[in-house]
Amino acid sequence: MIHAKSPLIILALFTLLLSPCVQAEVLSINDPEKNEKGFSFGAILPLSGFYEDYGDRILKSLILAGGFFMPHRETFAELHIEDSQMQPEKARQRFERLKAPEDLLAVIGPLSSEEALELGELSGRKGIPLLTLTKNEDVTGLSSYCFSAVPSSKRQLRHLAHHVLNERNINRIAILYPDVPFGQDAAHFFRVEIKNRGGRITHFISYEGQSTDFSKEIMLLLRDPDDSAHSGGDMGQANQRTAFDGLFIPDTAARAAQIVSQFSFYNTQGFQLFGGSGLNDPDTIRKHRDLFAGAVFVDGYFSCGTHAKTEAFADGYYAAYAREPDSLDAYAYDAMMLVMKALKDGMTSSRPLRDILAETRAYPGVRGLITASPSRLMDSEPFLITVVEGEGVRMGRP
Repeated sequence: MIHAKSPLIILALFTLLLSPCVQAEVLSINDPEKNEKGFSFGAILPLSGFYEDYGDRILKSLILAGGFFMPHRETFAELHIEDSQMQPEKARQRFERLKAPEDLLAVIGPLSSEEALELGELSGRKGIPLLTLTKNEDVTGLSSYCFSAVPSSKRQLRHLAHHVLNERNINRIAILYPDVPFGQDAAHFFRVEIKNRGGRITHFISYEGQSTDFSKEIMLLLRDPDDSAHSGGDMGQANQRTAFDGLFIPDTAARAAQIVSQFSFYNTQGFQLFGGSGLNDPDTIRKHRDLFAGAVFVDGYFSCGTHAKTEAFADGYYAAYAREPDSLDAYAYDAMMLVMKALKDGMTSSRPLRDILAETRAYPGVRGLITASPSRLMDSEPFLITVVEGEGVRMGRP
Protein backbone atom coordinates (compact mmCIF):
# COMPACT_ATOMS: atom_id res chain seq x y z
CA MET A 1 0.00 0.00 0.00
CA ILE A 2 1.37 3.40 -0.97
CA HIS A 3 0.56 6.23 1.40
CA ALA A 4 0.66 9.94 0.68
CA LYS A 5 -0.10 13.14 2.54
CA SER A 6 -3.14 15.24 1.78
CA PRO A 7 -3.29 16.61 -1.78
CA LEU A 8 -3.65 20.07 -0.20
CA ILE A 9 -0.17 19.77 1.31
CA ILE A 10 1.23 18.56 -1.99
CA LEU A 11 -0.39 21.43 -3.89
CA ALA A 12 0.84 24.00 -1.39
CA LEU A 13 4.38 22.78 -1.86
CA PHE A 14 4.07 22.87 -5.63
CA THR A 15 2.78 26.43 -5.56
CA LEU A 16 6.08 27.35 -3.94
CA LEU A 17 8.26 25.16 -6.14
CA LEU A 18 6.82 26.37 -9.41
CA SER A 19 6.84 30.05 -8.57
CA PRO A 20 8.77 32.00 -11.25
CA CYS A 21 11.01 33.53 -8.57
CA VAL A 22 12.10 30.15 -7.21
CA GLN A 23 15.16 28.77 -8.99
CA ALA A 24 15.91 25.79 -6.76
CA GLU A 25 14.38 24.17 -3.72
CA VAL A 26 15.32 21.46 -1.26
CA LEU A 27 12.91 18.89 0.09
CA SER A 28 14.21 17.30 3.27
CA ILE A 29 13.09 15.66 6.47
CA ASN A 30 11.63 17.52 9.42
CA ASP A 31 14.36 16.16 11.72
CA PRO A 32 17.82 17.05 10.31
CA GLU A 33 19.54 14.74 12.81
CA LYS A 34 18.13 11.73 10.95
CA ASN A 35 20.03 12.86 7.85
CA GLU A 36 23.25 13.66 9.68
CA LYS A 37 25.38 12.08 6.91
CA GLY A 38 23.99 14.56 4.40
CA PHE A 39 22.71 12.12 1.79
CA SER A 40 21.10 13.94 -1.11
CA PHE A 41 19.76 13.42 -4.61
CA GLY A 42 19.27 15.94 -7.38
CA ALA A 43 16.48 16.44 -9.90
CA ILE A 44 16.92 18.50 -13.08
CA LEU A 45 13.50 19.12 -14.62
CA PRO A 46 11.62 21.70 -16.72
CA LEU A 47 9.67 23.49 -13.97
CA SER A 48 8.92 26.63 -15.95
CA GLY A 49 8.33 27.40 -19.59
CA PHE A 50 6.50 25.43 -22.26
CA TYR A 51 7.28 21.99 -20.78
CA GLU A 52 6.67 22.76 -17.12
CA ASP A 53 3.68 20.41 -16.94
CA TYR A 54 6.00 17.49 -17.63
CA GLY A 55 8.44 18.60 -14.97
CA ASP A 56 5.60 19.06 -12.51
CA ARG A 57 4.39 15.51 -13.13
CA ILE A 58 7.85 14.01 -12.72
CA LEU A 59 8.47 15.93 -9.52
CA LYS A 60 5.21 14.67 -8.06
CA SER A 61 6.31 11.09 -8.75
CA LEU A 62 9.71 11.68 -7.14
CA ILE A 63 8.07 13.14 -4.04
CA LEU A 64 5.64 10.25 -3.77
CA ALA A 65 8.38 7.63 -4.21
CA GLY A 66 10.79 9.35 -1.83
CA GLY A 67 8.13 9.68 0.84
CA PHE A 68 9.30 13.17 1.72
CA PHE A 69 6.12 13.89 3.69
CA MET A 70 5.95 10.57 5.54
CA PRO A 71 6.59 11.03 9.28
CA HIS A 72 7.88 7.48 9.84
CA ARG A 73 10.30 7.01 6.98
CA GLU A 74 12.98 4.32 7.11
CA THR A 75 15.44 6.20 4.87
CA PHE A 76 16.22 9.90 4.91
CA ALA A 77 17.74 12.12 2.26
CA GLU A 78 17.32 15.53 0.66
CA LEU A 79 16.07 16.16 -2.85
CA HIS A 80 17.65 19.19 -4.54
CA ILE A 81 15.43 20.46 -7.35
CA GLU A 82 16.74 22.48 -10.29
CA ASP A 83 14.76 24.04 -13.16
CA SER A 84 16.33 23.48 -16.59
CA GLN A 85 13.42 24.90 -18.65
CA MET A 86 14.24 22.03 -21.07
CA GLN A 87 17.29 23.96 -22.29
CA PRO A 88 20.64 22.10 -22.57
CA GLU A 89 22.83 24.99 -21.41
CA LYS A 90 20.58 25.71 -18.44
CA ALA A 91 20.61 21.99 -17.60
CA ARG A 92 24.42 22.08 -17.51
CA GLN A 93 24.41 25.18 -15.31
CA ARG A 94 21.91 23.61 -12.91
CA PHE A 95 23.92 20.39 -12.76
CA GLU A 96 27.05 22.36 -11.88
CA ARG A 97 25.11 24.23 -9.19
CA LEU A 98 24.09 21.09 -7.32
CA LYS A 99 25.92 20.13 -4.14
CA ALA A 100 29.54 18.95 -4.12
CA PRO A 101 30.07 15.42 -5.52
CA GLU A 102 30.86 13.93 -2.11
CA ASP A 103 27.39 14.91 -0.90
CA LEU A 104 25.40 14.14 -4.04
CA LEU A 105 24.56 10.47 -4.63
CA ALA A 106 22.63 10.69 -7.93
CA VAL A 107 20.68 13.00 -10.21
CA ILE A 108 17.32 12.11 -11.80
CA GLY A 109 16.62 13.84 -15.11
CA PRO A 110 16.80 15.61 -17.43
CA LEU A 111 13.84 14.94 -19.69
CA SER A 112 15.00 15.77 -23.22
CA SER A 113 17.66 14.02 -25.26
CA GLU A 114 19.39 17.35 -25.96
CA GLU A 115 19.79 17.99 -22.24
CA ALA A 116 20.90 14.42 -21.57
CA LEU A 117 23.54 14.65 -24.29
CA GLU A 118 24.82 17.80 -22.58
CA LEU A 119 25.02 16.16 -19.14
CA GLY A 120 26.02 12.56 -19.91
CA GLU A 121 29.77 13.13 -20.12
CA LEU A 122 29.67 15.64 -17.27
CA SER A 123 28.14 13.04 -14.95
CA GLY A 124 31.09 10.77 -15.66
CA ARG A 125 33.66 13.47 -14.92
CA LYS A 126 31.96 14.28 -11.63
CA GLY A 127 31.35 10.62 -10.81
CA ILE A 128 27.64 11.14 -10.17
CA PRO A 129 25.06 8.65 -11.54
CA LEU A 130 22.62 10.37 -13.90
CA LEU A 131 19.25 8.66 -14.44
CA THR A 132 17.87 10.35 -17.54
CA LEU A 133 14.21 10.28 -18.55
CA THR A 134 14.75 10.57 -22.29
CA LYS A 135 13.87 7.90 -24.84
CA ASN A 136 17.14 8.48 -26.68
CA GLU A 137 19.02 5.25 -26.06
CA ASP A 138 22.35 6.65 -27.25
CA VAL A 139 22.89 8.96 -24.29
CA THR A 140 24.06 6.17 -21.98
CA GLY A 141 27.12 5.69 -24.18
CA LEU A 142 28.52 9.03 -23.03
CA SER A 143 29.62 7.76 -19.62
CA SER A 144 29.48 4.69 -17.40
CA TYR A 145 27.64 6.92 -14.91
CA CYS A 146 24.86 7.72 -17.39
CA PHE A 147 21.68 5.60 -17.19
CA SER A 148 18.28 5.72 -18.83
CA ALA A 149 15.40 5.27 -16.40
CA VAL A 150 13.13 4.68 -19.40
CA PRO A 151 12.67 1.23 -20.98
CA SER A 152 13.86 0.61 -24.51
CA SER A 153 11.57 2.33 -27.02
CA LYS A 154 13.24 0.30 -29.77
CA ARG A 155 12.19 -2.93 -28.07
CA GLN A 156 8.65 -1.58 -27.80
CA LEU A 157 8.53 -0.62 -31.48
CA ARG A 158 9.91 -4.00 -32.53
CA HIS A 159 7.11 -5.62 -30.60
CA LEU A 160 4.53 -3.36 -32.25
CA ALA A 161 5.95 -4.07 -35.73
CA HIS A 162 5.69 -7.81 -35.09
CA HIS A 163 2.07 -7.39 -33.99
CA VAL A 164 1.14 -5.27 -37.01
CA LEU A 165 2.60 -7.64 -39.60
CA ASN A 166 2.33 -11.06 -38.00
CA GLU A 167 -0.78 -10.86 -35.84
CA ARG A 168 -2.86 -8.24 -37.64
CA ASN A 169 -1.58 -9.19 -41.11
CA ILE A 170 -1.43 -5.52 -42.05
CA ASN A 171 1.26 -4.97 -44.66
CA ARG A 172 0.61 -1.44 -46.01
CA ILE A 173 1.67 1.09 -43.39
CA ALA A 174 1.63 4.88 -43.49
CA ILE A 175 3.73 6.85 -41.00
CA LEU A 176 2.71 10.37 -39.97
CA TYR A 177 5.06 11.85 -37.39
CA PRO A 178 5.94 15.13 -35.64
CA ASP A 179 9.13 16.74 -36.91
CA VAL A 180 10.80 16.73 -33.49
CA PRO A 181 13.67 14.50 -32.27
CA PHE A 182 11.61 11.75 -30.66
CA GLY A 183 9.05 11.71 -33.46
CA GLN A 184 11.83 11.46 -36.03
CA ASP A 185 13.61 8.68 -34.14
CA ALA A 186 10.45 6.63 -33.64
CA ALA A 187 9.26 7.09 -37.23
CA HIS A 188 12.58 6.16 -38.82
CA PHE A 189 13.12 3.16 -36.56
CA PHE A 190 9.57 1.86 -37.12
CA ARG A 191 9.95 2.28 -40.89
CA VAL A 192 13.14 0.18 -40.86
CA GLU A 193 11.48 -2.50 -38.70
CA ILE A 194 8.45 -2.75 -41.00
CA LYS A 195 10.62 -2.98 -44.11
CA ASN A 196 12.98 -5.54 -42.57
CA ARG A 197 10.00 -7.71 -41.68
CA GLY A 198 8.59 -7.63 -45.21
CA GLY A 199 6.01 -4.88 -44.83
CA ARG A 200 5.51 -1.88 -47.09
CA ILE A 201 5.64 1.79 -46.12
CA THR A 202 3.19 3.60 -48.39
CA HIS A 203 3.68 7.11 -46.97
CA PHE A 204 6.29 8.73 -44.73
CA ILE A 205 5.12 12.24 -43.87
CA SER A 206 6.11 14.72 -41.16
CA TYR A 207 4.29 17.70 -39.67
CA GLU A 208 5.39 20.61 -37.51
CA GLY A 209 5.61 19.67 -33.85
CA GLN A 210 3.03 22.22 -32.66
CA SER A 211 0.71 22.02 -35.67
CA THR A 212 -3.07 21.88 -35.25
CA ASP A 213 -4.11 21.90 -38.92
CA PHE A 214 -3.24 18.65 -40.67
CA SER A 215 -5.18 19.13 -43.90
CA LYS A 216 -2.03 19.30 -46.01
CA GLU A 217 -0.61 16.11 -44.51
CA ILE A 218 -3.93 14.28 -44.80
CA MET A 219 -4.20 15.21 -48.47
CA LEU A 220 -0.75 13.71 -48.99
CA LEU A 221 -1.82 10.57 -47.16
CA LEU A 222 -4.88 10.24 -49.38
CA ARG A 223 -2.75 10.36 -52.48
CA ASP A 224 -2.16 6.89 -53.89
CA PRO A 225 1.63 6.51 -54.23
CA ASP A 226 1.09 4.11 -57.16
CA ASP A 227 -0.98 6.67 -59.08
CA SER A 228 1.28 9.52 -60.17
CA ALA A 229 -1.63 11.29 -61.87
CA HIS A 230 -3.69 11.36 -58.68
CA SER A 231 -3.32 14.73 -56.93
CA GLY A 232 -5.12 13.90 -53.71
CA GLY A 233 -8.35 12.75 -52.15
CA ASP A 234 -11.67 13.87 -53.56
CA MET A 235 -13.40 15.64 -50.68
CA GLY A 236 -16.75 14.94 -52.25
CA GLN A 237 -16.26 11.23 -52.63
CA ALA A 238 -18.11 9.16 -50.06
CA ASN A 239 -16.30 6.56 -47.96
CA GLN A 240 -13.11 6.55 -49.98
CA ARG A 241 -10.55 3.98 -48.88
CA THR A 242 -6.96 4.85 -48.19
CA ALA A 243 -3.91 3.39 -49.91
CA PHE A 244 -2.72 2.12 -46.52
CA ASP A 245 -4.24 -0.25 -43.99
CA GLY A 246 -2.40 0.95 -40.89
CA LEU A 247 -1.44 4.47 -39.76
CA PHE A 248 1.38 4.90 -37.23
CA ILE A 249 1.45 8.21 -35.33
CA PRO A 250 4.27 8.50 -32.73
CA ASP A 251 2.78 11.46 -30.89
CA THR A 252 0.53 12.25 -27.95
CA ALA A 253 -3.05 11.03 -27.73
CA ALA A 254 -4.28 14.63 -27.90
CA ARG A 255 -2.44 15.21 -31.17
CA ALA A 256 -3.54 11.87 -32.60
CA ALA A 257 -7.15 12.75 -31.77
CA GLN A 258 -6.81 16.02 -33.71
CA ILE A 259 -5.41 14.19 -36.71
CA VAL A 260 -7.94 11.36 -36.78
CA SER A 261 -10.86 13.76 -36.30
CA GLN A 262 -9.77 15.70 -39.39
CA PHE A 263 -9.83 12.53 -41.49
CA SER A 264 -13.62 12.50 -41.17
CA PHE A 265 -13.81 15.65 -43.30
CA TYR A 266 -12.45 13.61 -46.21
CA ASN A 267 -14.86 10.70 -45.73
CA THR A 268 -12.04 8.22 -45.30
CA GLN A 269 -12.27 4.77 -43.81
CA GLY A 270 -10.53 1.45 -43.65
CA PHE A 271 -7.32 2.01 -41.67
CA GLN A 272 -6.10 0.88 -38.26
CA LEU A 273 -4.49 3.41 -35.89
CA PHE A 274 -1.20 2.46 -34.22
CA GLY A 275 1.02 4.43 -31.86
CA GLY A 276 3.66 4.43 -29.18
CA SER A 277 3.63 5.38 -25.52
CA GLY A 278 2.21 8.83 -26.26
CA LEU A 279 -1.21 7.30 -26.93
CA ASN A 280 -1.33 5.86 -23.41
CA ASP A 281 -3.45 8.71 -22.03
CA PRO A 282 -6.61 7.31 -20.39
CA ASP A 283 -8.36 10.67 -19.98
CA THR A 284 -7.89 11.69 -23.62
CA ILE A 285 -8.91 8.25 -24.86
CA ARG A 286 -12.12 8.36 -22.83
CA LYS A 287 -12.88 11.85 -24.09
CA HIS A 288 -12.43 10.76 -27.72
CA ARG A 289 -13.49 7.14 -27.40
CA ASP A 290 -14.98 6.97 -30.89
CA LEU A 291 -11.77 8.22 -32.50
CA PHE A 292 -9.61 5.69 -30.65
CA ALA A 293 -11.91 2.68 -30.94
CA GLY A 294 -9.76 -0.32 -31.83
CA ALA A 295 -6.49 1.63 -31.78
CA VAL A 296 -3.39 -0.31 -30.73
CA PHE A 297 -0.33 1.17 -29.05
CA VAL A 298 2.72 -0.04 -27.17
CA ASP A 299 4.09 1.24 -23.88
CA GLY A 300 6.25 0.24 -20.93
CA TYR A 301 3.54 0.78 -18.31
CA PHE A 302 -0.05 -0.35 -17.95
CA SER A 303 -1.96 0.41 -14.77
CA CYS A 304 -4.73 -2.18 -14.97
CA GLY A 305 -4.58 -5.92 -14.55
CA THR A 306 -0.81 -6.39 -14.18
CA HIS A 307 0.13 -6.98 -10.54
CA ALA A 308 -0.60 -5.70 -7.04
CA LYS A 309 2.34 -3.28 -6.85
CA THR A 310 1.25 -1.55 -10.04
CA GLU A 311 -2.32 -1.20 -8.84
CA ALA A 312 -1.16 0.09 -5.44
CA PHE A 313 0.95 2.74 -7.17
CA ALA A 314 -1.94 3.77 -9.42
CA ASP A 315 -4.30 4.01 -6.44
CA GLY A 316 -1.79 5.94 -4.32
CA TYR A 317 -0.98 8.33 -7.14
CA TYR A 318 -4.65 9.01 -7.80
CA ALA A 319 -5.29 9.58 -4.08
CA ALA A 320 -2.49 12.14 -3.93
CA TYR A 321 -2.96 13.96 -7.23
CA ALA A 322 -6.51 13.18 -8.42
CA ARG A 323 -5.45 11.75 -11.78
CA GLU A 324 -4.26 8.45 -13.15
CA PRO A 325 -0.49 8.06 -13.56
CA ASP A 326 0.96 7.45 -17.00
CA SER A 327 4.19 5.82 -18.12
CA LEU A 328 6.36 8.88 -17.46
CA ASP A 329 5.01 9.05 -13.91
CA ALA A 330 5.83 5.37 -13.43
CA TYR A 331 9.36 5.67 -14.84
CA ALA A 332 10.18 8.60 -12.55
CA TYR A 333 8.70 6.80 -9.55
CA ASP A 334 10.74 3.66 -10.24
CA ALA A 335 13.92 5.72 -10.70
CA MET A 336 13.54 7.26 -7.26
CA MET A 337 12.63 3.92 -5.70
CA LEU A 338 15.80 2.33 -7.13
CA VAL A 339 18.10 4.93 -5.60
CA MET A 340 16.18 5.00 -2.31
CA LYS A 341 16.45 1.21 -2.07
CA ALA A 342 20.21 1.42 -2.53
CA LEU A 343 20.39 3.99 0.26
CA LYS A 344 18.27 1.81 2.51
CA ASP A 345 20.56 -1.15 1.80
CA GLY A 346 23.56 0.78 3.08
CA MET A 347 25.02 2.46 0.00
CA THR A 348 26.84 5.62 1.08
CA SER A 349 28.54 7.09 -2.01
CA SER A 350 27.96 7.63 -5.72
CA ARG A 351 30.43 5.03 -7.06
CA PRO A 352 28.79 2.07 -5.28
CA LEU A 353 25.39 3.40 -6.35
CA ARG A 354 26.50 3.36 -9.98
CA ASP A 355 27.56 -0.28 -9.61
CA ILE A 356 24.31 -1.23 -7.86
CA LEU A 357 22.22 0.39 -10.59
CA ALA A 358 24.23 -1.31 -13.34
CA GLU A 359 23.65 -4.68 -11.67
CA THR A 360 19.87 -4.27 -11.32
CA ARG A 361 18.18 -7.59 -12.12
CA ALA A 362 14.41 -8.20 -12.04
CA TYR A 363 13.73 -5.36 -9.62
CA PRO A 364 9.96 -5.31 -8.95
CA GLY A 365 9.03 -1.82 -10.09
CA VAL A 366 5.56 -0.40 -10.53
CA ARG A 367 5.85 -0.98 -14.29
CA GLY A 368 7.01 -4.58 -13.87
CA LEU A 369 10.36 -6.32 -13.48
CA ILE A 370 13.24 -3.98 -14.26
CA THR A 371 16.65 -5.14 -15.45
CA ALA A 372 19.61 -2.95 -16.41
CA SER A 373 20.79 -3.74 -19.92
CA PRO A 374 24.53 -3.81 -20.78
CA SER A 375 24.08 -0.25 -22.10
CA ARG A 376 22.50 0.81 -18.75
CA LEU A 377 18.89 1.09 -19.86
CA MET A 378 16.45 0.23 -17.09
CA ASP A 379 14.46 -2.05 -19.34
CA SER A 380 11.17 -3.85 -18.74
CA GLU A 381 8.52 -5.78 -20.61
CA PRO A 382 6.57 -3.89 -23.30
CA PHE A 383 2.78 -3.88 -23.18
CA LEU A 384 0.48 -3.97 -26.19
CA ILE A 385 -2.73 -2.09 -25.43
CA THR A 386 -5.91 -1.77 -27.48
CA VAL A 387 -8.86 0.54 -26.91
CA VAL A 388 -12.23 -1.06 -26.21
CA GLU A 389 -15.22 1.14 -25.34
CA GLY A 390 -12.97 4.01 -24.32
CA GLU A 391 -10.70 1.96 -22.08
CA GLY A 392 -7.23 0.54 -22.62
CA VAL A 393 -7.13 -3.26 -22.53
CA ARG A 394 -3.90 -5.21 -22.39
CA MET A 395 -3.32 -7.61 -25.25
CA GLY A 396 -1.20 -10.78 -25.33
CA ARG A 397 2.28 -10.92 -23.85
CA PRO A 398 5.31 -10.50 -26.12
